[in-house]
Amino acid sequence: MRAELFQLPRRRSRLLCEAFAGALRAGGRHEAKITLVTPADREVTSDAPLVAHYGLEGPLRDLHRARCREPGRFRTLLFDLGYWGRHEGGRYAGYHRAVFNRLHTAYDHAQIYDRARVERLGVPRAARAHLDGQYVVLIGQSDKAGWVYDLGPGEWEREAVETMRCHTDRDIYFVRKLSARVSAQPPAGTAPTTEPLAALFASAWAVVAHHSNALLDALLAGVPVFCADGMARGLAETDLTRIESPRRVSATEVDNLIACAANAQWTMAEVGDGTALRSFEAGGML
Repeated sequence: MRAELFQLPRRRSRLLCEAFAGALRAGGRHEAKITLVTPADREVTSDAPLVAHYGLEGPLRDLHRARCREPGRFRTLLFDLGYWGRHEGGRYAGYHRAVFNRLHTAYDHAQIYDRARVERLGVPRAARAHLDGQYVVLIGQSDKAGWVYDLGPGEWEREAVETMRCHTDRDIYFVRKLSARVSAQPPAGTAPTTEPLAALFASAWAVVAHHSNALLDALLAGVPVFCADGMARGLAETDLTRIESPRRVSATEVDNLIACAANAQWTMAEVGDGTALRSFEAGGML
């Protein structure tokens, strides 16, 4: 497969592009070209069957969104920081995850995932579900994340609150994404909070987000989650009209999902030695 990797003038972007290009070329089945871009570039395009990049700066946002609109024609891989162990072994050496055409790694309920990696990362076992939560926690997404999903700033969160308000009178606390700018304002009908997530989860009825790594933490804390996408979707409820009837899952199910997530991230060395590539191929992504 012919691949084009877009490299920003950032050390992590360069290291990932060089590592993944090397892995693609090593097997002899793929071609890999690295193209340098800057945040100031107005537009970049590619007709390569596979495009990969880290981050969504400058022209990469439009490139990523345009290609994701044609998943039958293109495959587009977005590298991002991992769920855990992001800086293990050094600032740039830690774990990274990959999203293909907006699709996060699928969780297979029938599969028992190996726990060696999650245990080495020190992720705790899931707590028993608590049934006496009081309020809803709504976690906002960043401006760039909304852009990728063709959503305006705060659009999904506003619609989520409107839906929930038709089905619950519970307090809804809004936690903004720290990197958010335009979408940082709390939706009407919510109360903003800067309370640490762990403290909020202790008495939460449910945690709601379009997608967020924090949903994995909520599940580990025994709190039901609602989402539209992301790794947590495998154990989440997606219908917000059911906010008073959240999906209850066992600690065993949560532990298995967490193991799945831990195995869906790779160190910089594993990106370079072909471990990540073999996982992509085995999963039918390439």
